[in-house]
Amino acid sequence: MATLVSYPYDVLRTRLAAQKNPKVYQSLTHAIISIYHKEGMIGFYRGILPSMCQIIPFMGLTFMIFEATNNQLNKFDLTQNHNKWNSFISGGISGIISKTIVMPLDIIRKRMQLQGSDKSIYFGNKYPDYKGLWDCTRSIYMKEGFFAFFKGLNPTLWKETPSSAAAFLVFEETKEIMISTWA
Repeated sequence: MATLVSYPYDVLRTRLAAQKNPKVYQSLTHAIISIYHKEGMIGFYRGILPSMCQIIPFMGLTFMIFEATNNQLNKFDLTQNHNKWNSFISGGISGIISKTIVMPLDIIRKRMQLQGSDKSIYFGNKYPDYKGLWDCTRSIYMKEGFFAFFKGLNPTLWKETPSSAAAFLVFEETKEIMISTWA
């Protein structure tokens, strides 16, 4: 649900970040009005299918890997204190593995988000119009090869690792506070 509600902002961010000079969108407001008038509401949801296909396994994998890693690290915690660092490290590891697995869907999503009436402004008119998820996937693979699905993985992991680590540390600490308060 959160993905559906916030998705138009993701499309706007991707398009604003990817445009080159001369800029077609002069501001956020201009981008919203322009996309709505030229593409309708569908313009704000381009690439939603790969996004939904990405977020569900990503969240499932993230929690599964976190729990498995955290349980293993806690076995080595001789004080049985379940060290806060275990949650932090487990969260970082889960972010790395999960994001790497779903990265191809992230690439497909971003490529589809760049479609629209102003596609020529992105990276020198590089991306074609895709007929859907499978067409986009096939096109990337045929034209750029398998590793194109992992373009930008390094900076993505530099962002995801601390983000996931911090999120799980806060999650575990909040859970402990709630358990001790209501137990």
